[in-house]
Amino acid sequence: MTTRRLIEEEMPLDSVNAASAREKSLRHGHISTMHLWWARRPLAMCRALVFGTLLPDPGNDRRRQEILALMAATSQFEAGDDARKVEPLRKLLADAYPDGRPKVLDCFAGGGAIPLESLRLGCDTTALDLNPVAYLIQKACLEYPQRFGRTGDLGRNQLAEDFLFWAAWIRDRVASDLDIVFPSVQDGRRPNVYFWCRTIRCPDPGCQRAIPLVSSRWLANSTRRKAWIEFHSTSTAISVTVHTTGAPTTDPKMGTIRASSATCPACGAGISAAEVRQYGKRIGFGEQLYAVLDVVGRNRTYRVPTQDEIDGALVQAEVRLQDLPDLEDGTSGIPDEPCDAIGYINLQNLVFGFDTWKSLFNKRQLFVLGRLALAVREAHREMLAHSIQPEYARALATYLAFLVDKIADYDSSFTSWVPTGEFQRDTFPRQAISMVWDYVETDPFGGSDGGIWANHMRWIELAICHASNASPVPAQVLRGNAQTLPFDDATFDAVIVDPPYYISVMYSDLSDFFYVWLKRSIGPEYPGLFATQWTPKDEVTVQVS
Repeated sequence: MTTRRLIEEEMPLDSVNAASAREKSLRHGHISTMHLWWARRPLAMCRALVFGTLLPDPGNDRRRQEILALMAATSQFEAGDDARKVEPLRKLLADAYPDGRPKVLDCFAGGGAIPLESLRLGCDTTALDLNPVAYLIQKACLEYPQRFGRTGDLGRNQLAEDFLFWAAWIRDRVASDLDIVFPSVQDGRRPNVYFWCRTIRCPDPGCQRAIPLVSSRWLANSTRRKAWIEFHSTSTAISVTVHTTGAPTTDPKMGTIRASSATCPACGAGISAAEVRQYGKRIGFGEQLYAVLDVVGRNRTYRVPTQDEIDGALVQAEVRLQDLPDLEDGTSGIPDEPCDAIGYINLQNLVFGFDTWKSLFNKRQLFVLGRLALAVREAHREMLAHSIQPEYARALATYLAFLVDKIADYDSSFTSWVPTGEFQRDTFPRQAISMVWDYVETDPFGGSDGGIWANHMRWIELAICHASNASPVPAQVLRGNAQTLPFDDATFDAVIVDPPYYISVMYSDLSDFFYVWLKRSIGPEYPGLFATQWTPKDEVTVQVS
């Protein structure tokens, strides 16, 4: 062997790049489904990077090609769960480090991809990050599954099974409270999707109607079905009708707002983008529930909401929200923290007057999330009352809190609807919060398949199992500052990082979205972690030279 590393000579880039591209569409078991983290590196790339950095180059072209073939065989995501494919790489590293497992540090560990692959390759792994949300994601991917989730002889993962049990416990505990704000229609079902828009008062003194701000009038524009809305003016208001047959009288692509400039469909008055922004900051936009979607089997029906459905969303939600208690430590039940004004580049909500984290949600969404966060605390107390070991209870509560975060991501007023595919985008289709004028709301427990709560239960369960299979040994997960590392020189064989980028991804600003909800769901279980209003800002590195 030589002193040069394999990565300095050659890597199986075609295989790694193809597997990395494929990972973007994977869901079943990938740690990206555990909890959202931005700019997460593909596992295939991280696996190759860690292995190629640690392994000395053999100095022999034939042997090098043999090793590269072994690396290529482990590129696919599924290979990570196949010990027969990973074990040859582990043995090569073990032979190269006869005095003990190679020690690897990632001091910008983020979503945990690099340290997870380091664990998979048999390394003594340390993950560190300053951000509290990233720290919890790393605990959930790099420590808890390895400590509590090893698969037994019958193929059962106790941690995953217990998570499913307590997630169902929360659903059963909270369901009756949500029945009041999500009223059923005559057949006992309730809508799967609710379509909302913001409203602004028409500036024309002769009109003064509330303008529904929609970017498009399409509800569905697929090969399977067409559905759209039309506006009708009365003497004092603008009403909405939903059409599923016939032909539109107006091009449904034409909404009432474009590039933040609005047009009144009743009188034609225009409102400039600057005026819209000022209205949001000075007065605040209104809101209107204008359509719903019923799903029964393969049948989808778009229609206008009933009065009971409107009252549930507005009146009952307001009453229930007022009854939501403060938490034991005095923290409010909903996130009233202001958004950090310095984050306006990535938080476009600030430009339009949405300046607190609670303002990113409508009243019903706030009640649902506040009640779910409270239920996580109730579940944790119930675990301890049943003599579940405190560390294990904390791990389970963390996954339950992640489940609430997933609902928040898919149930804010900054989600969007894709009419051509008839599906919802979450709050973060890109690494920012973009302004959304018409958004969709989902009932977390609605639908014959159990709703988005059941869907995300499954994603987290599979991610726990995948992380559990990576290694029988947990990583050391630390929260700290990469500028003042608590390690002696020569502690590690390699420091492997994906460094922060120059203001490309403002992790601290974006992660506040989840930080404020985690504070309310599992804050007491991590003393000191949620002591501040926001995630750390002053110590964050945003440029590397």
